[in-house]
Amino acid sequence: MKGQIYHVEVNVSNFAKSVNFYEEFLTWLGYQRIYTHKIAAGWGIKGATLGTNFWIIQSHTRYAEHGYHRKRVGVNHIAFHADSRKTVDKFYNDVLLPNKVPVLYGGPKE
Repeated sequence: MKGQIYHVEVNVSNFAKSVNFYEEFLTWLGYQRIYTHKIAAGWGIKGATLGTNFWIIQSHTRYAEHGYHRKRVGVNHIAFHADSRKTVDKFYNDVLLPNKVPVLYGGPKE
């Protein structure tokens, strides 16, 4: 392999709300915040040279007003790997349900 995905960056419509969600989610997975700015934040494995970092950035107002829809041109979704189905179910029950985060397709899947 000659390369790998270094980072994924997602434009968000509400930076503060998104930071709160991704901080809980990504910390739960084992990531840590590696960058914070007033309109951008990144999570990864501090000091690692391998692995994909995850970034969010506040979308410009004129683009944010249209909102996201997975059927539009662009990213459909980002899938995260888990070590077991038990981990997926635990995250669903411990984080997504209490925070009322909508889950596509009727709940967690393999």
